[in-house]
Amino acid sequence: MREFACFGVGPVRFECSGQRFAVLCVLALALFMFSDVAFAADPVKAAADPFAGTALATALGSLVAALNGAIARSLAAIAVIGMGIAALTGRVEWSRAIVVVLGVGLIFSAAAMITALFPV
Repeated sequence: MREFACFGVGPVRFECSGQRFAVLCVLALALFMFSDVAFAADPVKAAADPFAGTALATALGSLVAALNGAIARSLAAIAVIGMGIAALTGRVEWSRAIVVVLGVGLIFSAAAMITALFPV
């Protein structure tokens, strides 16, 4: 049994047996093996987006553009630099600094990941 520290709460006990891990690996492998079935959609139906010109689509597109813009990238760089300095001086745990760096990476690569997963 292992203990993992969660942010904002006490240690959480986590038990992972070999069987559970094996089942999770088999499920992940099956998802990757059969992912081509999901991509076999009709391109004519996929191109016809009923929400393409709505205000919601425009607003969400503006939000994605803002999160990938120059100001957001500058703030992310400052956050990574600050967390690196704080981790090097011992004011922040390395695990939290790594989480910040991974979070920044996920935010800025999310659009590319979605485009790769769901090509239009």
